[in-house]
Amino acid sequence: MGYPGRRWAIAPPTGVIQVNNQTAVGILFALAMAPAMPGPAQDKPDMTAQQIIDKSIEASGGRAAHEKVTSRTAKGSFTLAAMGASGSIEIYAKAPDKSLSVISVEGFGEIRNGCDGKVVWAENPQQGLTEMEGEAAAVVRRSSVFNLELKWRDMYPKADVKGKQKLGEREAWVVELTPADGKPVTHYYDAETFLLVGQDASMPTMEGLTTVATRLADYRDVDGVKVPFKITQTLPMGDLVVTLSEAKHNQEIDDARFAKPEAK
Repeated sequence: MGYPGRRWAIAPPTGVIQVNNQTAVGILFALAMAPAMPGPAQDKPDMTAQQIIDKSIEASGGRAAHEKVTSRTAKGSFTLAAMGASGSIEIYAKAPDKSLSVISVEGFGEIRNGCDGKVVWAENPQQGLTEMEGEAAAVVRRSSVFNLELKWRDMYPKADVKGKQKLGEREAWVVELTPADGKPVTHYYDAETFLLVGQDASMPTMEGLTTVATRLADYRDVDGVKVPFKITQTLPMGDLVVTLSEAKHNQEIDDARFAKPEAK
């Protein structure tokens, strides 16, 4: 069985959970569960991007609760049905800008993707240890910023509301965020709850930078902050489903865990 040799797109969506919380935990999707492709946004915006994101922060616990969190760890499992792959995943994130995902694939081995705030690296049994550079590295560094939802204006100087559209069975506000350098990121906020339920963004995959659709569900309260326990990403090789079994905040994480390992 062949497995992807480069970074899997488990990347933290805007700091919600580095799986994302990328990840990456992404970080943090079976074909049968893939949501319907959204139609074009049509409604004329009657809210600003600032208002929508402020409501999302409040819905997910509030600014004060988020600011108390300085690290996050998570564990769970994943499936990649199209490739017959499954295994376990561990996600680590720490302020201000560190992230790590450790994916253990049955029959293949361990895939590690890390960012220490500057260096972005990946290690797997097929390609060994590699360092990411250029736009791909910039994408990972940006998504590794902890509590990114509180700092979005610093990272995305331009924000446009594209209206509402269907995402699966529910309506969502569509907000396009554009960084100073790089491609825009599209966020989907549930029109009723204002929780972040989706993101379309360029992420590093085995084909290079590819637009990856991430969908977030099963939000649960962890220390006053809502965390998505189901993360679905549509990748070139199929749908990746991550299901978390636990998430913890403010755990001690040594900075050395995020550093690029010494070459063997």
